Amino acid sequence: MSCERFLCGLCDALDWRPLEFVNLSPVRICSLCNVVPSITYLLECSHQLCNVCYEGVLQGDRRCPLDGKYFDEDLVGQLEFTPRQVEKQELRCVNWREGCDVVGTVEHVKNHFSRDCAFHAVVCKRCDAKVLRRDIVKHNTDNLCQRESVLTEVEHIRGDVSDTEKKTCILVGKNHVKLSTIADQLSEHQQLLNELLEQQEREVTEVRHVVNALNEHVQFHEQVYGNVVNSGKALETSMDAVNTKLSALEEGMHCSNDYMATNALGVAQIVADLKDVTTGLDALREPLQEVKNFVNVTAETRETKSIAKAIFDTVYKVKSMEASLRAALHSDSNTLYFHVQYFAKFREEGENGIANRYSEAFGFCGYSVKLLVQVFKVDDVQRLQLYLCICQSPRDSLLKWPFLIPYTLMLIHPTDGKRNIEKTISYDKIINLIRTSNSTFSRQTTAMNEGRGFNMCKVEGMEFSDFVMNNCICVGVKPAICFETEA
Repeated sequence: MSCERFLCGLCDALDWRPLEFVNLSPVRICSLCNVVPSITYLLECSHQLCNVCYEGVLQGDRRCPLDGKYFDEDLVGQLEFTPRQVEKQELRCVNWREGCDVVGTVEHVKNHFSRDCAFHAVVCKRCDAKVLRRDIVKHNTDNLCQRESVLTEVEHIRGDVSDTEKKTCILVGKNHVKLSTIADQLSEHQQLLNELLEQQEREVTEVRHVVNALNEHVQFHEQVYGNVVNSGKALETSMDAVNTKLSALEEGMHCSNDYMATNALGVAQIVADLKDVTTGLDALREPLQEVKNFVNVTAETRETKSIAKAIFDTVYKVKSMEASLRAALHSDSNTLYFHVQYFAKFREEGENGIANRYSEAFGFCGYSVKLLVQVFKVDDVQRLQLYLCICQSPRDSLLKWPFLIPYTLMLIHPTDGKRNIEKTISYDKIINLIRTSNSTFSRQTTAMNEGRGFNMCKVEGMEFSDFVMNNCICVGVKPAICFETEA
């Protein structure tokens, strides 16, 4: 990998000259064009871009050109490289490839390059060789110029190029024939794929029609069952009333003849009630016959009933799982903690790059997750970042996707909970990320995603505020809000 870097807008005398810095932080260098700009944009995937490259990415699909990962513009960091900071950097002389070994600050190298450097190179007009300016006279007077030998070598190379050109034309012709054959084969395969896609669309349409018909059939019979049950209950109520009136009539028969008229009225009422019962029984005959026909079906219909039963069972299980997941949000067990030990060593690793610590996989509201803690250094200041990463698990097929649970990331104070540092990924934030085709909260196709989180604080401020105890820190995550479960 080339070690050459290019300043841009920081030093007029050295801008756009190939430079080699001694100890320049990698976060100051554009990961694409090797330019050291005045402002560096730090993406979530830890790559950094200059303003020109970053504007180009924003005009595209907002994905990192190096790893293809989507990023959120609101979470992109900006690092300013001031002229004062530039003056503190050490670099080699611009003519270091010509043998100059001067190393110093930007101002020192600029003055040396403009006034004192003796390693400026020029090109010999006779042989086109690159020669130090101080040696050009000696080059021409001591028979060091290779003009004649160079011309001979050029003629020889031209001959070789001509032969190579002929062979290349032959190979291009052969390859063109092969490519034509491959193109024909691809056309045939494309036609076959189109036919398969059309057939698949037809089959999907037929399946949808079958499912719709099945749903209508099930709804109809549910209505029939409901009518039968309601009619049965009404009939049972009528029978109870008849029995009550018969008992009353039986008692009245033992009374005197003075109550005969009253008994006659009771008998008439019972006859009317019996007629109502008969009418109710007649009304039940047709629904009962439909139920009988529904039970005595052919083998094909029984298979349809099995499909309907499977659909009902699946819907019931899904609703039960949804209720369980929502109810789990009310439990304190969904607040997860991760204790990072040996923090001094962790911080030391972050002096030379990005240091990571991953927790074990936790169950968070039914999903499998890990906490990621990062320490990295920017402008001689160490910072601590905290992410929630979603992992694959055997239960993913039973969960709702994408992940829509807002959550709060926490840096825990060991003695005073009121001093905890908490930052929340809201529901609206999750929805906006999903709309921008961000895959962070989708069902994972790999073991774990890159995570989503925040820059929590400066490491020095953590130690000053007593967040570090016994060479350990504690971080955590909890649901940001609780959903109401269904009644």
